[in-house]
Amino acid sequence: MGYCINLIETTASFKIENSEKILRAIQNLKGTETIEDSGGKHFSWVDNNFEKITDIVEMFGEWRWRIEKDGENYKIVSFTGEKAGDDDVLFKAIAPYMNDGFIQMRGEDDEGWKWIFENGELIEKTPSITW
Repeated sequence: MGYCINLIETTASFKIENSEKILRAIQNLKGTETIEDSGGKHFSWVDNNFEKITDIVEMFGEWRWRIEKDGENYKIVSFTGEKAGDDDVLFKAIAPYMNDGFIQMRGEDDEGWKWIFENGELIEKTPSITW
């Protein structure tokens, strides 16, 4: 079960010099896991030992996002998962270190939303369609 999602467009990026801060912000999520089941406490689709990852590319990969260097920045280039997880938890944690930008997603039911990084905050917006 789960809700399938797809990345539509993204301009999300962060300065390479913020990599350590972002890595620590993600590692500090340990203890705030959203799921508790027979596998223990964990985030949706994320390994229980994610906090031990020390490479920024590998950490984003663990959370099912691919990043690439682009000049002085890392940019988010793709979503490697299939279903919605705790991506909003991840993005709230790293928002203070992100450049202004967005990640636009679409769900299996054609619902859409954007995670917007603006002035160190994460904003989630959904579109309004009028006829």
